[in-house]
Amino acid sequence: MFVLIANGIRMVSQFNCKGFEWVMSGQEFSADLRILRLVGCHIVLGVNWMRSASPLVFDFNTLEVTFDMGGQKVTLKGCQEKGECRAMSGKKL
Repeated sequence: MFVLIANGIRMVSQFNCKGFEWVMSGQEFSADLRILRLVGCHIVLGVNWMRSASPLVFDFNTLEVTFDMGGQKVTLKGCQEKGECRAMSGKKL
């Protein structure tokens, strides 16, 4: 199965994990996930998961998403990692 990722590239996903369970911000979740080789994250909650939690409210300034789950307001907070980028020459590659 092909999965379209955020940068527009289609990746092959040969495996899935049905009923995967995880805890995020103290809240328990369960969903069917596709397995992809990605760098920089452990899990990506895609459109299928967002549909199951819809409607969602995104605050991109605070990196938060809020939704109702079983009559309870849930807010997930993203990591606000600060990095540093430096130019380098082709000689260093």
